[in-house]
Amino acid sequence: DKEWDKSQRENYKTKISELQQEIQRLKDDIRTKDNLIQSQSMNIKQLQTNSTQNESMDNMKTEILQQMRSQFQSLQNQQQRSKKDSLFDDEKITEIMDKQDEIMIKLSSIQKFQSQIKQQYTFINEGIDGMN
Repeated sequence: DKEWDKSQRENYKTKISELQQEIQRLKDDIRTKDNLIQSQSMNIKQLQTNSTQNESMDNMKTEILQQMRSQFQSLQNQQQRSKKDSLFDDEKITEIMDKQDEIMIKLSSIQKFQSQIKQQYTFINEGIDGMN
């Protein structure tokens, strides 16, 4: 019985030792996996930070592009208005010149008419003087 007890004890000790080694191996595996998880978590956080920065940069790019497009559109509109104003000014100038021509023609007609009236007045005066 004592032999058997001793043998059993040795078996138990061996078993316990094997189990302790297994426990240590599992603990080591867990530590390794924990370290890997921490490392991966840090990588994920870094990637998230980079992603957020990239999104922020993309938003800034988009905003800048929109501002540039808006300014460009504003410049185009201003240029079109200037062209229209210029065309409008050209039309006004042409209109004014046409009116000036009309006025000059009327003035010339009035001067002719005045000259004719003056001549008729002179004839009338001469006629009156001839009667006297």
